[in-house]
Amino acid sequence: MSSEGQSPGAGAPESGPGLRTLLRLHDRRAALITLCVSLLGATIYAILAHIPWPFTAVDLFRCGVLPAVAVAAFVGAYRGPLAGALTGYLGEVFGTVFWYGTVVDYTLLAVPFGAIGLVTGLTTYSVESARSMLK
Repeated sequence: MSSEGQSPGAGAPESGPGLRTLLRLHDRRAALITLCVSLLGATIYAILAHIPWPFTAVDLFRCGVLPAVAVAAFVGAYRGPLAGALTGYLGEVFGTVFWYGTVVDYTLLAVPFGAIGLVTGLTTYSVESARSMLK
């Protein structure tokens, strides 16, 4: 079989947007916005995570329902999976450093909070257009 009659690229899989586009790092401005949104979200997360909340009879806050987790999820849905992961992870790390004055050894305990933002960002992210579905 000869390939003379085929157009160039026929039969080849179409390449989608690159990894830098998917992570919103395709140019300096987009990377800076993603980083700034992540740092702002991490700051809000750290503040909300370490405010002493009044406990109710059910005591949901001790069961793991934290208002700060909503910040990581919202940033992930708004700006993408990388921003959500950085918000949850850095928010937990910054909060423990500033409120408790300790450097977290093995920041593995902060990874699940970053995973919440990552998963939320992945589920609300359009791969075809490389845009968040909330925008």
